[in-house]
Amino acid sequence: MDCTKYRKIISMYVDNELSDNELNDLINHIKLCDNCKTYYENILVLKESIKASFTTNIDNYDKSTEIMSRIKKNTGKVSYSKRKNYFMWVSVIAALFILVVSFYLYNNLSSEKIVEQYKLEKYVAEHLEKNRVIDLDSHMSKVNYEK
Repeated sequence: MDCTKYRKIISMYVDNELSDNELNDLINHIKLCDNCKTYYENILVLKESIKASFTTNIDNYDKSTEIMSRIKKNTGKVSYSKRKNYFMWVSVIAALFILVVSFYLYNNLSSEKIVEQYKLEKYVAEHLEKNRVIDLDSHMSKVNYEK
């Protein structure tokens, strides 16, 4: 007998996918073949085990489905307008920030202040070029500046 063919038919039977003619043929084969009968019983046990492990409370499932549909409905319509408003406000705030910073820099970086800053940096640089040498042999520390 061709049991591989009947094993596929048994799977179809368990899933309620057989016609009446195929069902009669399967029943006659299972009566004659012990291997297929055992396979059929094992498939039924497996299906029941799977069904038992995945049972859910239908009320909770329906509520979660309803909640998810509401979320999808709200995110689809509202998100575009919210994003549009968000980007508009971000653009306005960025423009104001740039305006304020440029105004502040323009007022605080006048040419006289730049010249004063340059002179101060030059003065500090000239004095840092001199090395401080301390005479450790004497009791009084002498400071010598060398160029």
